[in-house]
Amino acid sequence: VVASRLRNGDEQPPWRPLPGVSVKRLDDSRIQVRSPYLGDIENGETGDLIELDGNGGFRLLGRADRIVKIEGIRISLTDCETQLAKLEGVAQSAVVVLGGATSYLAGVVVLDSVGEQQLASSGAFRLGRRLRRDLAATLPSTALPRRWRFVPRLPTGPLGKVSTTELAALFDTP
Repeated sequence: VVASRLRNGDEQPPWRPLPGVSVKRLDDSRIQVRSPYLGDIENGETGDLIELDGNGGFRLLGRADRIVKIEGIRISLTDCETQLAKLEGVAQSAVVVLGGATSYLAGVVVLDSVGEQQLASSGAFRLGRRLRRDLAATLPSTALPRRWRFVPRLPTGPLGKVSTTELAALFDTP
């Protein structure tokens, strides 16, 4: 336990460190914690990204290590993409978080020749169902994408990295 906050409805107040605990924002935006409760660890660093509020509190901005919470369960987006890329018919894959109050995963897939044949013969809906069923053997149900897009290449930004914003935009239209 590092901090606490009191929520009032939909308001998202900043977290306040507990007595004796201090937090610092590292150069990469991750949190560093100093606490008497960490035992031998002098400075505890996590994968949580924060923004300091200027009044001793902070706001959580997400995770640096691509860990997200879906239905209260921590899910590694990297693990989901790795398992998806191992499936028959998949050349490349990316997973993105969608939704508002209730988050869920969506998969973006570049198909190989086998996958292209499956898409042509069974359609996108059935191919997505097959991928979801195959993933269920290695991932928990909360880590299974609910929506799918099959694309010729993964969208990338100016630096050649897969763009989360552009992945999410693929799901803006049916």
